[in-house]
Amino acid sequence: MNVAIICTALLGLLLFVLGLMVSVTRGKTNTSIGYKQDPTDPLYKLVRAHGNTAEYAPMLAVLFLFLAAHDPS
Repeated sequence: MNVAIICTALLGLLLFVLGLMVSVTRGKTNTSIGYKQDPTDPLYKLVRAHGNTAEYAPMLAVLFLFLAAHDPS
């Protein structure tokens, strides 16, 4: 169960850090709303990474905790 909790905490930390990096990059580029649709733009990459993490991290966290609770080995 400890490994599942650590993995879940790391997912939460990853989501927080990506959100923080999006905010910092928005401040540096003076972009308060939206982003360029250019895949080479750093803000575009960070926003997409944060969005994908926000989409998939909760399901992974539930899966980690469910498997840890039902099969501790």
